[in-house]
Amino acid sequence: MRKITTYTVKNNVLYIIKSIWTFDRILFFAMCLRIPILIMLSFGMSYLPKLVIESLTSNLQVQDMVVKVGFFVLFMVLVNIIEKWTLGNVTWRASNIRFKFADKVFSKLMDGDYEIMEKESTRVLLKKAEYATYPRRGIDGIINNTVQLTTDFIGFLVFSSMIIIIINPIIVLLIISMNFLTYYLICRARNYEYSKQNDIAKIDRKIRYLVNKSKEYEAGKDIRLYKIYEWFKVSMQNYITSRINIAKKIKAKWYLSNVVDGMLTLVRDGIVFIVLIRMVLNNEMEIADFILYIGLIKSLSSWISGILNNLSKLNKNSMDICVLRTFLNLKDCLKRDDGISTQDYNVTNTYEVEFRNVIFRYPGTKKDTIKNMNLKINKGEKLAVVGINGAGKSTLVKLLSGLYHTTSGEILVNGIPINDYNRDEYYLLIGAVFQEIKFMPISLAGNVAMVSEEQIDRKKVMNCIIKAGLKKKIELLPKGIDSMMLKEINDNAEDFSGGEKQKIILARALYKNAPILILDEPTAAMDPIAESQLYEKYSELTKGKTSIFISHRLSSTKFCDRIVLLEDGQIKEIGTHEELMEQKSKYANMFEIQSHYYKHDNMEVKSDDK
Repeated sequence: MRKITTYTVKNNVLYIIKSIWTFDRILFFAMCLRIPILIMLSFGMSYLPKLVIESLTSNLQVQDMVVKVGFFVLFMVLVNIIEKWTLGNVTWRASNIRFKFADKVFSKLMDGDYEIMEKESTRVLLKKAEYATYPRRGIDGIINNTVQLTTDFIGFLVFSSMIIIIINPIIVLLIISMNFLTYYLICRARNYEYSKQNDIAKIDRKIRYLVNKSKEYEAGKDIRLYKIYEWFKVSMQNYITSRINIAKKIKAKWYLSNVVDGMLTLVRDGIVFIVLIRMVLNNEMEIADFILYIGLIKSLSSWISGILNNLSKLNKNSMDICVLRTFLNLKDCLKRDDGISTQDYNVTNTYEVEFRNVIFRYPGTKKDTIKNMNLKINKGEKLAVVGINGAGKSTLVKLLSGLYHTTSGEILVNGIPINDYNRDEYYLLIGAVFQEIKFMPISLAGNVAMVSEEQIDRKKVMNCIIKAGLKKKIELLPKGIDSMMLKEINDNAEDFSGGEKQKIILARALYKNAPILILDEPTAAMDPIAESQLYEKYSELTKGKTSIFISHRLSSTKFCDRIVLLEDGQIKEIGTHEELMEQKSKYANMFEIQSHYYKHDNMEVKSDDK
């Protein structure tokens, strides 16, 4: 688990208040107005019974009594209306602040360095950071706790001063001591609950995975055909049982604090009544004042309880903010604004890539995945990287793409270490097609261009579609390139075959027109002949670009300028197809074994446009 940065409660409160001042100053003023309004309401509810009794016992005329009480009631109604207005404003405006921070979390997740966001520790941190944007937690809690704590503190000072002067300071001390005992038990319960948040986050993430996976259209076939639902059912039951057991232990802690609080309240009220009744019997206090101070003492207890509870809640919500700020402040490995600009690059230019003494090891593992690799890819060269699964091919791609950074050594593009480039601009140089084909629930044109609808160059999209061999398919669609994709989201979405999806990805690569092209086994699910045909299609349509073709099969190698055989993270063989075949080593052996799958004459690429 990543170490969470600890900020003081005061620091976190100021952090949220500054954000409120920046985003919504009306919320700030509503919070400030709410404090005196709540104090006036509390005092008014205690003073109204005293006013009524005084009016009844002072022989006032009914008309005068109605006017006297009526004006006070009208005043309280006005105060209550203002209180409801402030409550409404604080509630929904606080929600807007939560949404702004939720957007920050989402943006960080989507835009932060891939290597950081991919880690298990970051995923757990993300789940806990999301808690800060939930209703009545984190940000919402800080806002409400700050208002309530300030109200409680001022109310305590006002009411305790009145009780000390009129009755006895011992009453105040008694109430304070009893509330502190309750507060201690509440703190224990809350601290225990927070200590379990990490376990809860892990369980919730696993439950959410099972729920989401069970809803996936593609997963549904395997679930039914192989009866995996039994595994889903057992796993879900186990996780839910673990979740319930944690919840039971948390509730037990809270139950104890509630029982003790109830007993102490009974003792406190009994002592207060005895003291006040003696004062009335000794003519030290009027009946009307007796009613008033009963209300003030109850309110005082509420103020003290509120101070302690809100301090505890503020501390808990501050912990949520610590996690939130830790996540938002995760530093990217690659440079952003201070990196070398590539804005002046021209896609007609070619780029040279060099791996210089590159070593990479995944965090938490004891073995290097890439071992002291030295490799130079010339400008415009087509390089095939082959090897069995686990040889390090995909890791190599992620390193060159800037998704991972090297453990040691460096990767240079045109003589400049990629870590020195502006990260976002460097991504413009890379056109990568990965193993897992992912589409968005937007139009076909949007999935090709991968920009907002208003930014799509429709003529360019259609041109790329034609080059990829999808013209006839698009012409059959009622909405053409405006057809929606992903039936899981859009009921009117169109269906595309596996081969058609591959062509859409090819069109996407053509649309980006990046000078460095990487294909990381996107055709792994295709048969060897179809894979070879599609790779040659890529080669034909991306002439002049520095291209890297990754495969564990060798159907993508013959048309490449050079071939690299990876084994256990190291370059075992390198050369042209003919050179490696003459060596009669591992590559030649692999090629001969696989050749009967794809050794055919006249393997021309078929297009549905012919």
